[in-house]
Amino acid sequence: MSATRFRTTLVALLVACAGSLAAAEPATVTADQLMTAEERTEQRNRMRAARTEDERAAIRAENHQRMSERAAARGQVLTPVNPQSPGAGAGRGPGAGRNRP
Repeated sequence: MSATRFRTTLVALLVACAGSLAAAEPATVTADQLMTAEERTEQRNRMRAARTEDERAAIRAENHQRMSERAAARGQVLTPVNPQSPGAGAGRGPGAGRNRP
């Protein structure tokens, strides 16, 4: 078998394998990728208006359910919610690591 034919066959096999792997596993997306700019703004405003952590948790759960349904309709999988990370943390900006009320 010539080197060119071998390379062509190898590339064809790799492409076929990659295609079957992509078809076997649905794409994973974040809720942010599924939302319009208006939906993100509305979600942000609802979260800011919530008075308690329980209200914010309910808003997050409702949004996650809605985005899970949207992802499923598109043949995608929504990333799971991380209960340990309910929002932005200290980050690296000014004041990072300071205890602020």
